[in-house]
Amino acid sequence: MAYQVGVVRRRRFQLRFPCLLRAEIAKGEGYYNYEICRIGVEELSGRSVFYKDVNGDVFHTYSSFGRGGEDVLGTYRLLDLVPKGRDETGPNRNLSDWVRHHDRYGDRGFVAPTGRWVPEASES
Repeated sequence: MAYQVGVVRRRRFQLRFPCLLRAEIAKGEGYYNYEICRIGVEELSGRSVFYKDVNGDVFHTYSSFGRGGEDVLGTYRLLDLVPKGRDETGPNRNLSDWVRHHDRYGDRGFVAPTGRWVPEASES
């Protein structure tokens, strides 16, 4: 069986499976995880799986929002095998205490609750 990944036009997808748009994020409220809620960050977790049968019908078979991404986040899978585990002992006690963008691991700073990188204030 060969798997193919297709592209769905955003407007068609948005009408059938509502997801956040930039305007909603800027407004601070939007439809996420099947409800209208406050949005305090610019990036939110979410994944969906669809199946297209031989007749061309598309079925929404799985979605996970907010939580449930550990299965596809390879870093967590590997860290869960080692003695210290995730070692999330910082102030937030989660991934944001230690994760960095690929080009920020040498930089001093932190990931804010909004998901934005905040560089450490330099001393003048």
